[in-house]
Amino acid sequence: MIIREISQDEHERASQRSRRMAEHDRYSDIATAEERGEIRSKLEVAKNMRTQGFKVDDIERATGLTVNDILRL
Repeated sequence: MIIREISQDEHERASQRSRRMAEHDRYSDIATAEERGEIRSKLEVAKNMRTQGFKVDDIERATGLTVNDILRL
């Protein structure tokens, strides 16, 4: 009887651990997607600023991108 209870507890703990890991992975995927979106947005702003004739230093300050990233646009 006690062994069965321990096994059930172990099974439940494993299930809970799996659920927590899956939830963590979902949040991580969302955060990664948001970061990619932010980078794309910054690159688009920098590209538009270059087209409009802004100085690279000004673009760097406005977007937080590196000078090399800006010059590659």
